[in-house]
Amino acid sequence: MNLFQNALVLVSGALVSLSAQALQITSFSPQGEVAKVRQVVAKFDAAAVNFGDPKAPAPIALSCSDANATKGTGRWTGEKEWVFDFERDLPPGVRCTATVKPGFKSAAGAELTGAKSYQFNSGGPFVQNMRPGSYQDIDEEQFFVLQFNGPATTASVQANVWCTAEGVGERIPVRMIEGAQRAEVLKMLGLDKSAAKEPLQYATLACNRRLTSGSRMQVVFGKGVATPSGVANTVEKRFDYKVREPFSAEFSCERENAQAACLPIRPMTLSFNAPVPRKVASAIRLKSAKETLKPQAATDKEEQQADALVTSVQFSAPLSENTAFTLELPKDLKDASGRALTNADSFPLKVATGGMPPLAKFAAASFGVVERFAEGPASDNPPALLPVTLRNVEAALRVQGLQPGTPGAAAPAGKVSTFKPGTDADIIAWFRKVRRYDNYNIERKQARQDVTGPLPKVLDNDREYVQTRMLSLLAGKGGVKTLDLPKPASTDARPFEVVGIPLSPGFHVVEIASQKLGASLLDDRHGDSRTMYVRTSALVTNLGVHFKLGRENAMAWVTTLDKGHPVEGAKVRVSDCRGNEVATGVTDAQGLARLDGVSTDSPTCSESGGYGEGDGSRGYFVSARHKGADAVEDMAFTWSDWQRGIEPWRFNVPTSTTAEPDERAHTIFDRTLFRAGETVSMKHLLRTETRKGFGVPAAGPDTLVITHVGSGQQFTQPLAWRTTPSGGLSAQNTFAVPPAAKLGLYQVELRNQSNNGRSFSSGEFRVEEFRLPVLEGRIAPADKKALVRVRSVPTDVQINYVAGGGAANLPVRVSAMVRGKTLNYSDYDAFSFNPPRKRDQSNANSDDEEATASQDARVIADKLPLTLNKDGAGKVTIDNVPEARQPQELVMEATYADPNGEVQTIRSTQALWPAGVVAGIKTEGWVSARQKIRFQALALQHNGKPAADTSLQVQAMARITTTTRKRMVGGFYSYDNQTETKDLGTLCSGKSDARGLLLCESKLDEAGEVELVVTATDKDGNTSVAASSVWVTRQGELWFGGEDHDRIDLLPEKKSYQPGETAKFQVRMPFRYATALVAVER
Repeated sequence: MNLFQNALVLVSGALVSLSAQALQITSFSPQGEVAKVRQVVAKFDAAAVNFGDPKAPAPIALSCSDANATKGTGRWTGEKEWVFDFERDLPPGVRCTATVKPGFKSAAGAELTGAKSYQFNSGGPFVQNMRPGSYQDIDEEQFFVLQFNGPATTASVQANVWCTAEGVGERIPVRMIEGAQRAEVLKMLGLDKSAAKEPLQYATLACNRRLTSGSRMQVVFGKGVATPSGVANTVEKRFDYKVREPFSAEFSCERENAQAACLPIRPMTLSFNAPVPRKVASAIRLKSAKETLKPQAATDKEEQQADALVTSVQFSAPLSENTAFTLELPKDLKDASGRALTNADSFPLKVATGGMPPLAKFAAASFGVVERFAEGPASDNPPALLPVTLRNVEAALRVQGLQPGTPGAAAPAGKVSTFKPGTDADIIAWFRKVRRYDNYNIERKQARQDVTGPLPKVLDNDREYVQTRMLSLLAGKGGVKTLDLPKPASTDARPFEVVGIPLSPGFHVVEIASQKLGASLLDDRHGDSRTMYVRTSALVTNLGVHFKLGRENAMAWVTTLDKGHPVEGAKVRVSDCRGNEVATGVTDAQGLARLDGVSTDSPTCSESGGYGEGDGSRGYFVSARHKGADAVEDMAFTWSDWQRGIEPWRFNVPTSTTAEPDERAHTIFDRTLFRAGETVSMKHLLRTETRKGFGVPAAGPDTLVITHVGSGQQFTQPLAWRTTPSGGLSAQNTFAVPPAAKLGLYQVELRNQSNNGRSFSSGEFRVEEFRLPVLEGRIAPADKKALVRVRSVPTDVQINYVAGGGAANLPVRVSAMVRGKTLNYSDYDAFSFNPPRKRDQSNANSDDEEATASQDARVIADKLPLTLNKDGAGKVTIDNVPEARQPQELVMEATYADPNGEVQTIRSTQALWPAGVVAGIKTEGWVSARQKIRFQALALQHNGKPAADTSLQVQAMARITTTTRKRMVGGFYSYDNQTETKDLGTLCSGKSDARGLLLCESKLDEAGEVELVVTATDKDGNTSVAASSVWVTRQGELWFGGEDHDRIDLLPEKKSYQPGETAKFQVRMPFRYATALVAVER
């Protein structure tokens, strides 16, 4: 009996062993009927292949009822997953069978068991795309375009697709759109070519009843829509739409408040909810007793066309004050669809303008700098004036000023006294407070802390916030003084004027209180005495403070504003954002104060109301005080984050602001390509970056981690760092690649297992299956000179055995291809070397990207036969090299049979040049019309070195792209794009200097995109061209700055210098004299 039990145990164990070696598919998709099939996925319960093995066989064979639909590629995405990607989605009505290949085994030898086949089908047609989209309002007689996933019969579409409409209790049948109307709609949507190939894949139809404006409707794709083979759809789908509202017009203008008349300084606008022909809209008139106004003239060419459509008209400001107007429409105004205006009874419409609104505005809010000697030299002791713009406010306007830290006793009204500057802590507190109140609202909780006296009453249950313009920061504060303003000519409201408020040196908070502003702009529920407050802060000084902060040191530089001279003996103080002292110093003869102990990790004070960069909520406050020859103590300050526009990263300067030194790790490999089973030898280096160069860290990472990219499999080893005789730090490791290792890329990481340690990615290597070649060779032009305007290229081919000796009598095939070449020189990365665009080429789809060199490839030699001589050498001539005005690449290949059983290809890429020099150009991105633009033309040698004394010429070409929106049948709109070019002539010409540059300045009057084309001519008369675009705005449209700036262009003789070299620069600036501070940053 026991023997029998033992036998059962042995048999059971054998069965378990056999089961463990079997391989099964645990998941297969898709199965059954699936509407959209693009991929087949099979998952296994164990590793089926060695991941990364390019020769791993496919486990499954696919066969479908449509042979063309079966096209695609299969691949292993992991050791347990195989996928097959179809070239495109399966069309409807296709049935497929996936059959397990007989005899398939895993890499470990396990046989594939379980189900032998799987079936799926794509079902009937379904809608892939619906036009118009359901997010759009549709026309009352809208055409619809249904794009199916495959062909569907027209009869089944018409029988099984219908419309439903709000208020209609029955199905609305559809009518098919055929003939010219169908062709026009498909062409406008860009579907004409694909519809010509598969006409049954696109259905164009419309509801067989006019839809009601403003109602909701559905297009129902019902069951029964079938393929030509008879496979029908079994799922109903509905598409919801909203019909556009009835045609109406709406008048709008800006007002001081809801009850006021229109502002005469802002335009009046009449908007339509549907497009109107421009010719019709231009007949609208705005009439008064004295004048008749036409709508603003169209400025864009597309709007100037007679058949262009507009959705609004505008009557430009300024308009007459306190004037009654009548807005009149042309008789029977209709939109582009022919619909009459539903609110035509509202016209002619009576509108009116009020008076000019009151205004009190400082030149800078919430902070500005007033130069002490802007009004004259120091010897004349001129007043420092803070400009403020006033209009229609009280003649006896009350202006209050405060200098932080001044005594609390009130000064006589109307007088301005000279105050001693307050402490840095006071200045910081008031600076941040004024910045905080530059926002529209502020929390009432914060306002109670900042404001003396009661807050305005709560309106509309807004108990959390109060408007800052209703609060006075200076009322009830000590040291507040009433400042003088120039008296107006009469006691009437002040006319539009800019007046200057005289201020003494130092930091000031200035506030204007006006009941006229309050009556105009504040809610009348606050009472007749409601007052509005306008405030700013200003620094009156002749000092400029510059601050540089590094990890190991900091420095302040103090100069005068009027002459730019360094200031000696200035007391410098660095404070945090709460006013606590961090460091102090005194400037030397060069105006420099070197500061120690200033951390790069500056404190933040955002919990006290900081709102963003430069508002005093973070960074360091750096002040300087100096008593000049006039015995007046001057002071100025800056914040460490006041560097917008001059950040080091904008100039590609690699800087770091972390408190700890940056560390760099690098792994040196004996090689980076291995087979499974080989050994990888590695040496790791670790260094810190300091201002003196590389340093050695105190300790390094303790673990080496090698990770396979894709699977995430990891191997770890300990790291043992040792000090080298030269004072460096290094570690060495060897890694034996497992015989069954996954193929692919492996990343090397030096990792610290401790929580506060740093980890580094230091290198990577690959594990692949490959054969070592027996032969090696090269292919290159016979002539070593640059290939300039060549029509044929004599070529040498040399193939040798790796062990030595030529491959005698070896048959070789030589091919050649010409393709576009994109130029890029590291020292001139700001220049464009791109060729000019063709005259009819638009930039509409490039999103401000300049046209790049054409990448179209052209084969000029295809498998030319060549037999090498006894030395393994051969010669062949590549003819028919095309000419071009821009550089090209000549790619030459030689293919031969290697004795290792593989076909090998050697390749060489050579540059084809149109001239002996290369042209480049650097432009500004934009400029305002009729203002000068600076640009630089460049001539280089092929190796990127400057080409001096080269003829350069820059021409301008204006590109005007007009887009016109036009209505088509069925509620669709088309956009007609046309590009015109206009030759603006030669802007600049001359010879390049020693740097290869020609500096140019010119004026452009043509608005829009202007392409600047530079032509460089070599000594043989050959030319090279390059182009770059600049955008020229119309006058008055440039909202982001003008020409009054202090821009400085620093042009280095070359981009990089070695230690010991002398760097030469050309400085272009609006000042005749200046003092420069040169700082070395790491």
